[in-house]
Amino acid sequence: MVNFSSLKCLSDSLNVLQRFINTVFRDLVVQGIVLSYMVDIVILAKNESEAIDRLKKVLKVSSEYGLEINFGLTGYFRKFIPAYSVIAKPLSDLLRKDPPFNFDAKQEASFDELKRLLCQKPVLGIYRQNCETEIHTDASIYGLAAVLLQRSPDDNSLDPIYYMSRKTSETERKYTRYELEVLAIIEALKKFKVYILGMPFKIITDCNAFTKTMSKKDLNT
Repeated sequence: MVNFSSLKCLSDSLNVLQRFINTVFRDLVVQGIVLSYMVDIVILAKNESEAIDRLKKVLKVSSEYGLEINFGLTGYFRKFIPAYSVIAKPLSDLLRKDPPFNFDAKQEASFDELKRLLCQKPVLGIYRQNCETEIHTDASIYGLAAVLLQRSPDDNSLDPIYYMSRKTSETERKYTRYELEVLAIIEALKKFKVYILGMPFKIITDCNAFTKTMSKKDLNT
């Protein structure tokens, strides 16, 4: 049974959104920079350089109207990209309300690097329950990262199965190096829980203090 009332409500909502988009990007449409179709914005450009220049204008207008940039498409592929959150940080910082919008060289470099990585063929291996498993972690002031790897039964190489990363919060940026490294391990264990629960695995970290902690009999000392 079709609910025509709901369909009409949805249709009206799309019409309202369409009018809003036309209003926000009116000048860019008139200049031939973008094309508004339904609830999408198409950037018109003859080459990559022109596309990036026009993208900056679209993002600036979006910021002025309080529109949020959606990184959902690239975010879906974060498990294929090592340290995704760190690479994307200059772009995600544009979502913050405090600093003024500024799409400069850092944002453009981040955009280009994500585009380059997304165009590469994924090289993730297939998870095998009985293979030797390792979790490698790393941390910095700006982000946490980890990768789940398994020993390939074919050539004995360590193949990446899943990457995880995220930005650190303002509070976490005040942590010590030791605290950040431990936090990276905790986040990795949470993320890879479904793969490692009940299975033997190794944690590989470059934090010497943490490795010494693991060998202590009394963690309170």
